[in-house]
Amino acid sequence: MSTRREWAGLPLYPELHWITLKSIRGLPMPATNEEINEAVIAALDLTAEQQDVPAANGRQTEAGYRVAWCRSDLKAVGAIENVGTGLWQLTDEGAKMSEETVRRRHKDNRRLHRTSQSGKSGARPDATDRANSRETDSERDWTEDLLDRLLVMSPAAFEELSKRLLIATGFEDVEVTGRSGDGGIDGTARYRFSLISVPVYFQCKRYNGSVGPKTVREFRGALPSPNDRGLIITTGTFTKSAKEAATPPGYLPLDLIDGMGLCELLKERRLGVEVRQRTVEDVIIDPRYFDRFEKPSGRSRGTS
Repeated sequence: MSTRREWAGLPLYPELHWITLKSIRGLPMPATNEEINEAVIAALDLTAEQQDVPAANGRQTEAGYRVAWCRSDLKAVGAIENVGTGLWQLTDEGAKMSEETVRRRHKDNRRLHRTSQSGKSGARPDATDRANSRETDSERDWTEDLLDRLLVMSPAAFEELSKRLLIATGFEDVEVTGRSGDGGIDGTARYRFSLISVPVYFQCKRYNGSVGPKTVREFRGALPSPNDRGLIITTGTFTKSAKEAATPPGYLPLDLIDGMGLCELLKERRLGVEVRQRTVEDVIIDPRYFDRFEKPSGRSRGTS
């Protein structure tokens, strides 16, 4: 039986690191997570079916999960840097780094990590295996914690949270309907554009997985008019085919907010998310300074 690491369509990490870096080099800076994902998918020429394969964590696609790891690994070797939430900048070194340099630095980093882990009580030599490890990028740490909290909310509580978020982002007359047999419409709102306002219907999906095209099509079918404004909010992700179903020719697009986008909005509006600024110090020792206090050779040195 094949493992995820051997899954057809995605190369192993050493090769995927290089493909990801080359893809980033072709993007305008800074590049978003989504732009990098799409560039790598295009470089690999993945089919729609391959793009929709879910990752083991249930929150991402396998392709998105692996590219996220590549971003963290490329950051660790100095090829890219995180310049904002979900924003990445190619470093001067990364712009000219060779494939062999990327491989060597990543290999050295893993060796150092294994060495440090092996010195800890109960640590396993294979603790860095991606099938069981947690991504180390700080941006992902808080979003994963937040998504874990959202997933234990009741459906009704998640709908109320969505209502609060819509109000905080400028929607008016927000109501949670909660009616059965409504085809998936969980609430209604109005959004004002200058002198006019339009009705908006929203659906809340507290998913630990991916929302597919069937859900999107059923939601549009439940709208009073196929061209009404609609919004789907989920803790999971949207498959590529779901995004395509949300933007069919001849219709107004449905707006989609996935788990990562939801986390960012909650952080931006400070809804259950507190942001504390901290200062990080880089302390550099200058040995030459201390050399100045050394006694000239030939003179006796006392002990301190």
